[in-house]
Amino acid sequence: MSAEFDKDGQICVASFQPTRISKSKNTDYVGKDTLNIETLKEIFNELVPIETREGKFESMGFMMTGSMGFSAVLWENVRFNVKYNIGRKPNLLLNTNQKDKEGINSLFTVTNTEPDLAFISWTKRTCVE
Repeated sequence: MSAEFDKDGQICVASFQPTRISKSKNTDYVGKDTLNIETLKEIFNELVPIETREGKFESMGFMMTGSMGFSAVLWENVRFNVKYNIGRKPNLLLNTNQKDKEGINSLFTVTNTEPDLAFISWTKRTCVE
């Protein structure tokens, strides 16, 4: 996880990606090259408990461009984003019929792959450079 902060020291963006070890021209992965969905759900719910999200959630759906797929869920004060490396998967399956009172499951609509990047953005906080 890496984080950015606002002027008061509050986290404004948290990003998650698999742990990588660089070797000369190649990048090797420690373990998997994707993020475990259940672990991400736990992290999201721990960092931003449902009672602190404010307002009703809105799923931004699933968007695909080239070999990448994106999903986002937005509340009044926080946004969760995930990115998938879809590649050439002819069997890409979307599960859009999920019961989701927390809003988190709406992020994980691709049923046969896991995301390789995830972000939490607090919409009412401005990061400082």
